[in-house]
Amino acid sequence: MENLTLSANRSECYSIDSASRRRPFLFFYLAIIITAIPFNVFSLYVSWQHIRQKNELGVYLFNLALSDLTFTIGLSLWLDFLWNGVWAHGGYVCVLSVYSLYTNFYTSDALLCCISIDRYLAVVHPLKYTFLRKVSTATAVSVVIWVLVFCFNATTISWEDSYSENNEYTLCFDIFIPLSENLARANVARFILGFIVPVLLVVFSTWRIFVAVKSNQATKEQEHSMSGKELEDEPTQE
Repeated sequence: MENLTLSANRSECYSIDSASRRRPFLFFYLAIIITAIPFNVFSLYVSWQHIRQKNELGVYLFNLALSDLTFTIGLSLWLDFLWNGVWAHGGYVCVLSVYSLYTNFYTSDALLCCISIDRYLAVVHPLKYTFLRKVSTATAVSVVIWVLVFCFNATTISWEDSYSENNEYTLCFDIFIPLSENLARANVARFILGFIVPVLLVVFSTWRIFVAVKSNQATKEQEHSMSGKELEDEPTQE
């Protein structure tokens, strides 16, 4: 009897503790959904106007907003998960939501890299590599990114690593079990390809843009000082 009472108390404490820990995330996700959906819809409209004007940057921005919008819509499932504490939508929807989550992560990273590289080419090499700064090229690159991310997720996301169900509870994504060898390798690949490489590319592009802009400003200041000196020397020569 005492063991049953202790078990019930532990279960009740766990339920209360879980609810208290879930509540901040619940309101955080709700705020994201309310703000992100209209902003991403507006971004789709603005980027589409850039595409109509033959601006390749609009292609990357359109795909980025589309990726964020699909992810934001899918957050409604996680809201229900946080509210109830258990996953009530079955294994197939769970795997699909995890697939959408990872797809958003890595398509967004890749598209941000494309935007940084595009700005780098526009500022540092404005007259070179013009074929890379076309709408058709940006469209092809975006399609390749989506296909590669889809294929990578299809080979690394599994039912066993995403969904867990027993007599007491059902969990999706938040499964604390020893990592399988394939999942460990997939996580290493995600960390390198989805974080390290994008960070290096963005830092490199930003640094080169900064150097180019700073050099351009220094050249203009030098030309301005030389022209001012010439104007001062003209009366003396007369």
